Amino acid sequence: MTVRKKPKSEEEFIQQASTVVEQKSSAPEPEKAKVRKTELRVPENIYLALENHLQPLDIKPSRNQWILMAIKEKIARDSKAQESS
Repeated sequence: MTVRKKPKSEEEFIQQASTVVEQKSSAPEPEKAKVRKTELRVPENIYLALENHLQPLDIKPSRNQWILMAIKEKIARDSKAQESS
């Protein structure tokens, strides 16, 4: 955070404020990843196995996070297998 001198006049105050606005507006906005929703139907035995797997963890990821991590791992594994064949 930049520390500035206390403005001596109203004009100086306005000048300082306008430079702050200009600096903030010039920074590019980070792009957010597009998210798509989908309904996932899971057989009860797999659902219960996931719940039992997540239960003893000290820091539990949400079911959504865990499923996304599993999908990423599976895609990486399949990609590696396709490259080696």
